[in-house]
Amino acid sequence: MSTETIEPIRGQLGTELARSAATRDPFRGIIGHERVRESLLKAVGSGRIHHALLFAGRAGIGKRLLAVRFAQLLMCEESQPGAGEERVVACLECRHCRRIQADAHPDILRVEPDGQGIKIAQVRELQKKLTYKPFEARFRVVYIDHADAFWIAAANAILKTLEEPVERTIFVLITDQTHKLLPTIISRCQMVRFAPFDAETVRVFLLDRGVEAAVAANVANLAGGSLERALELAEGEMLARQVELLDVLDRLDPTDPDTILEPAGTFSADKEELFTVILMIQAYFRDLSLVRAESSLERLGFKERAPRMAERARGLTLLGLERAMNAISEVTEALKGNVNARLATEHLLFELALVLNEPRA
Repeated sequence: MSTETIEPIRGQLGTELARSAATRDPFRGIIGHERVRESLLKAVGSGRIHHALLFAGRAGIGKRLLAVRFAQLLMCEESQPGAGEERVVACLECRHCRRIQADAHPDILRVEPDGQGIKIAQVRELQKKLTYKPFEARFRVVYIDHADAFWIAAANAILKTLEEPVERTIFVLITDQTHKLLPTIISRCQMVRFAPFDAETVRVFLLDRGVEAAVAANVANLAGGSLERALELAEGEMLARQVELLDVLDRLDPTDPDTILEPAGTFSADKEELFTVILMIQAYFRDLSLVRAESSLERLGFKERAPRMAERARGLTLLGLERAMNAISEVTEALKGNVNARLATEHLLFELALVLNEPRA
């Protein structure tokens, strides 16, 4: 056979092998979280899987997506848990993979808040289902979404279940508020920490979804490492409200109640939107800190306001900026509870007004 004949065959073979390798990549289609992926693959490949995993990290960074893929690695018809990492796959085509993806698999159980939280009746119902063996797959996976939302009686009940592992059953608890979980529940789980995405990853993610380059660059610095929040910012009305928000911050005056009360009422009308507004406020003060420290303007979320921010930053102290960031963090955590959103927003804007108008010694 001539060289001319062999080379095309080699090229075709190389392409097929590359395609086969990509098809067998157990985490294809999932962005980032390499350490988490390595940890899950190692556990499934070795067969030494902790009976309860706690997926912890801020909202919108892919915890639920990886929880679904983890279940597929365990249940896929082509996967061989315990036979080595190279034999762990998620084909995404077999009946188990497709039904898991569609949230319609009988061996996937889900517990999530019913109203204000996860109640004892929900845990009792789960415990009843756990008395049966898995129906179809080799494993059963229990997702507990918003695991920080257990009522105290329900938390104590699920703790008993976690203390007595159920055969062929893996719990995946998902939370973005680990501090609200009982320490005893945390101690029964293997912690899997999810880090926020860096701004460049968020920017590329948005570009791949057709977001304009200027918008993607801006949003990437405002999204707090959350792809979900980035999409909300890019597709929603919040970008159009940036100018309004910045004008509000420029006008804040602790001696003029109207500069605080009026915007507080507007921002707190929708609690979900309020979290986005606070995230943008946090980005604003982060930018002020960067300008104050004479860092590169490329890192700013509000590049178009750089000259104005430089002027404002010169009048601020590092201690004042720290107080502002602490106030933002405290109000953010408080709003995750049952506090009055308007009063919390008024308090935050008043604290920020004090910082922004504090005479510099």
